Amino acid sequence: MDMAEVVEYTLVVMVSVLFVAGSAYVYESFSSFESQAQLSAASATVSSLVDQAARNGSSVATFSLPSSTISCAGQTLRLSTATSTDVMASPLACDFDVTVSGGTHTVQFFSSEAELTIRVA
Repeated sequence: MDMAEVVEYTLVVMVSVLFVAGSAYVYESFSSFESQAQLSAASATVSSLVDQAARNGSSVATFSLPSSTISCAGQTLRLSTATSTDVMASPLACDFDVTVSGGTHTVQFFSSEAELTIRVA
């Protein structure tokens, strides 16, 4: 094996390693973006359900939720995952803390006497 072959093999190995590292970086970046997008979509849905329950007395929807916690204290509603949290204002006082596994869930909000409650199935 001469020096040219050694250089050629070294370059091939280096390019392969760089390709694998680049692919891992792109995958990680996409996964992070996807998680944030899913959380934002779920937060928008939860916020809409809360507003609808405040106006109509109740609201219900079935939608995909990431593994998360839906909590509310005072008039501050939070949807939290392992990596981020979205905070929303609630038009009604509330006090609950519900942990959900990832997947499709039916979420119901009820309002009565200026208080908001939740049920997740």
